[in-house]
Amino acid sequence: MPEVILYRFAKCLHHGSPFSSKIDHILAIKGIPHKQVMVAPIPPRPQLQQLGVDYRRIPVVAIGADIWCDTAAIATALENAFPESAGYPSVYPPRKGGGARDTGVQKLIAGYWAEKPLFSLAAACLPWTKLPKAFLVDRGKYSGGPDGKPIDAASMMAAQPSALSRLAMQLKPLEEQLTDSRDWILDTEYPGLVDASVYCVIEFLRGNGTANTVLDNTLFPKTIAWADRMAKYLADRRASNAAPFTEISGDEAASLIFSAPAPAPFVAGELPQDAIFAQATGLRLGDRVHVVPDDTGKVPTEGVLAHVDLDEVVIEVERKGAGGSTRVHFPRGGFVVSKAGKSKL
Repeated sequence: MPEVILYRFAKCLHHGSPFSSKIDHILAIKGIPHKQVMVAPIPPRPQLQQLGVDYRRIPVVAIGADIWCDTAAIATALENAFPESAGYPSVYPPRKGGGARDTGVQKLIAGYWAEKPLFSLAAACLPWTKLPKAFLVDRGKYSGGPDGKPIDAASMMAAQPSALSRLAMQLKPLEEQLTDSRDWILDTEYPGLVDASVYCVIEFLRGNGTANTVLDNTLFPKTIAWADRMAKYLADRRASNAAPFTEISGDEAASLIFSAPAPAPFVAGELPQDAIFAQATGLRLGDRVHVVPDDTGKVPTEGVLAHVDLDEVVIEVERKGAGGSTRVHFPRGGFVVSKAGKSKL
């Protein structure tokens, strides 16, 4: 099986990444041995730059010689590279009693609820006045672009009661979903993508301690019980060494990636597999493009277009100082692709 390398933040109050934890949890659920590279919470990140990856967000995962950005693309890639047929549990488990897998529903809940409104409100509940100035400056740029002003910690704290109220509203449907005392959110045989996606946000809130008035056993007893079950499940998986990992340096990771078998070459000039995309953009394989998130962290990644379908866009980027190129995958949802030299946003 290919080597898996997770680039992530260390866990701590203000720069623990819930999305790094999400992928960590998926690796535990699937039982995938891997390596981890710790990167700084604030750029620059030379461990990724040497791969040719300027992508702003974390986590990033290498599988063999390829790089995946964004948890949606990473989860799909891990599922495809480590399938049930090879003995790895699926991140889309069936419902209890041999029911459906609800793969599409899991992706929608994870991508458009857990990572959007739920996480946005969780981030608003950080203990802003306790965070370093450098962090506030960086996250201001992350939210507003290179010219973004530093986050005003006092204003964020003043708005926190409203954020907590809206957070409670977001948690109410989750509580309703768990009312029948099911073990997992979609009543599956074991936790899957949805559980990992929601739990990493609850875990983030618990770690910061600012939402204790909302994460209350009186208000949301089923949600709290589910979160406790999830914590135990993951702890048991790790205690059984289901997904062993070792921490390595960026140089060691780059060596593994560069020495892995190269992906099949693309044919320059061919139309992308997604015909609608090809017609709308006029792009062909081999064109130089920018790929950039459509919301925050709008740092473009430039490379040569290698593949586009309804799930992902793939570009080849030049390695910094190492020669050669690295193939980088992004999900289609949440990212904009444009010809290099045109508007990047």
